[in-house]
Amino acid sequence: MNNPQLHKTQASILHSLRYTKAERFNALMHPTSHTSDTFKFHLRKLVKLGYVVKLEKGEYQLTALGKEYANNLNEKQRAVEKQPKLSILMIVARQNGEGETTYLLQRRQRNPFYSYWSEIHGRAEWGESFEATAQRQLKRQTGLDAKFEVHSFRRVRDYDANEESLLEDKLFVVLKATEISGDLTNDYDGGTNSWLTLAEIRQQDKVFATTLAIIENLVNGEFFTSQDLTYNLEDY
Repeated sequence: MNNPQLHKTQASILHSLRYTKAERFNALMHPTSHTSDTFKFHLRKLVKLGYVVKLEKGEYQLTALGKEYANNLNEKQRAVEKQPKLSILMIVARQNGEGETTYLLQRRQRNPFYSYWSEIHGRAEWGESFEATAQRQLKRQTGLDAKFEVHSFRRVRDYDANEESLLEDKLFVVLKATEISGDLTNDYDGGTNSWLTLAEIRQQDKVFATTLAIIENLVNGEFFTSQDLTYNLEDY
């Protein structure tokens, strides 16, 4: 859901309507210090955005879209609450000519973490299954096709090493690829793809700490793990 930035009064109206089935104009305006015209402007804005609907009896009520937005509002600040970013991460492995297991990794050509190596990953679209996301992202970024099954979950929080402030908060859904087919390409602008053994992964200059850890989780059969990491801002 792509949420527009709302005025604090508009966010407050949504919050109030969250705790009632429907409410009249004066009852909604009473807790504020606004005049009727000013408050009417903010209420009409919410109606135009599709968050509020005016009923036949003159009462106002949240729409389905408004309920979703209001449910994401912070109780104190009346602002949309930041939540961990959901990302789909793919473990794609095969045997090379020497019988060694190689893993499909990508060296990022985008910020943040420019030039870091990691497994192929990407964001799920609204309403999309994890498996469908993995298939779509793998095809888009590598040219390969595969079937996927959910293997595990990993929570990762990245902190600034100097200020100890939170840079990113991520929840990875880890999926394992099977029935891999197609030819590997590097047509994706966001990174360069390579098949690497564990020994070759360890030799790279910039590898996410989570990259090897997630492969180890796969081997050990762990269902959920978490990790807090620190980075210098020049590496972020």
